[in-house]
Amino acid sequence: MNLFYIFNITDAVLRTATVFILVYIGLRIRNMDTDVVKSRIFLKYDTLKSAFNLVLLLSPFFLVSAFLEYPYLKMYYGEEMIHLTQDIFLLIFQTGVIYLLVVSHSALNRPE
Repeated sequence: MNLFYIFNITDAVLRTATVFILVYIGLRIRNMDTDVVKSRIFLKYDTLKSAFNLVLLLSPFFLVSAFLEYPYLKMYYGEEMIHLTQDIFLLIFQTGVIYLLVVSHSALNRPE
């Protein structure tokens, strides 16, 4: 039972981090010139592309976690097992999204 609490706490922390990073990136972009944003993203295009590819590869985890809600699966595997699997899949996907956001944030920084 303690394992479920660890996953729930980690999920809450990752969701909070995602929201804060999104708000921070959004506020930074609002205060930047359009050409500056374009040029900085262009300079980090390869890194951004690999981060997007990672999220693309992890997106089935997000989809499968929704499909695990079907009642037949819960009856067959048990509700605790389904929730544990969902938590693991969502944590993997959220970690990939946070990585994408961090790479996006670093792309907006001044080039070295």
